[in-house]
Amino acid sequence: MILMALVAATVLVLGGIALVRHDRVAAVGEEIVYDDFGFTVRGARSAKTLGPAGREVTAEGAFWIVDLEVANHARRVPYRLEWHTPLLLDSRGNTHRVSPGGQAALEAEHVFPVPPQELAHSEKCVTTLVYDVPEDAGDLRLKISCGGQPADLIDYVLLGDWSLALRSP
Repeated sequence: MILMALVAATVLVLGGIALVRHDRVAAVGEEIVYDDFGFTVRGARSAKTLGPAGREVTAEGAFWIVDLEVANHARRVPYRLEWHTPLLLDSRGNTHRVSPGGQAALEAEHVFPVPPQELAHSEKCVTTLVYDVPEDAGDLRLKISCGGQPADLIDYVLLGDWSLALRSP
């Protein structure tokens, strides 16, 4: 009897997850909302070199420069930008982190506003991020990691595989 109740409860939980969970890839300019916080790719472009003349940095593959907008839709809770890590995924399943050398070269070339550490209700900001990915990497998507692998796995199971496309279809 206990085993049947456990099986029934498991079926109900899995059925509930199946109703809520769905994979989603947001197009450029389309927002994905986690809890009360929105993420939108405003633009993306590639380059082989970055930096001012005489101090260029060359990518091992290709630099992808991504303009990511973060918006706080919460009514009372501030959002700290350190709470998320934007990761670049490719069609092979590889994960790419921001390239420190590429980021520094881009910042030496352009003056960007310093993003705030925290966003109050209804505030948003755009940050520009640089990734170095293999030139033949396809289907590049930005995945927002909020809390590391355990939290990302829970999001994946309960919500689905959510990501942001870098190119319009």
